[in-house]
Amino acid sequence: MPTYADDRIKTTKTLDAIAAAITQTSPKVQNKLTSILAAKLGALGTAGGIMGLLSFGTASTGTAIASLSGAAATTAKLFWVGSIVGGGVAVGAAAIGAASLIGGYFAASKGKKLLLGEAREEDKLEPEEKLILSTCRKVSIALQVESSVSKSDFIQICDVFLSPLLVDIDEFYFHDVESSKPLSVINKTIKPYYLSKLFYHRAVLGGIVSRYC
Repeated sequence: MPTYADDRIKTTKTLDAIAAAITQTSPKVQNKLTSILAAKLGALGTAGGIMGLLSFGTASTGTAIASLSGAAATTAKLFWVGSIVGGGVAVGAAAIGAASLIGGYFAASKGKKLLLGEAREEDKLEPEEKLILSTCRKVSIALQVESSVSKSDFIQICDVFLSPLLVDIDEFYFHDVESSKPLSVINKTIKPYYLSKLFYHRAVLGGIVSRYC
């Protein structure tokens, strides 16, 4: 039986893998991206600057940020930052001083051809996909920023962010799936190879969430 510590680490890796499948890139690329942002955000600490700004507002669900704690609060704050600066990882990164690093990521991935397809340009994703991608990255970053995340914090994250994320993935990518033929759905946005990866990692995340919600 996986321990809570195992599940926390696996959740971060799984969220990065889901982001990789959607963008048709490598999980290592996505993990590097979230790690860079986590390091930048973590370096800000709690003193002034944007962290002072983040002490106000509400999460995407309408829950007051002040009422959340630990990694759940960090995740909610990241959502709020995205909303006040216009959304998008690149724009949000600029707000925390990581624009040049993220710009390098997009420049490198834009022209890179991958097996069975090219890396997808994120500004051309459907709105639903951008929301899914944003959620994956923000929760991954939050779990990396916090040095210690209690089990109760993790349960909050599962309930407020990850459970809705699973629903969003199912509704956008797999709403026509037959139980006997899980990948029979015709999806014109993601190449079959990456769609199968998305299906697998969604199932892994679902298994983790089911243990806490």
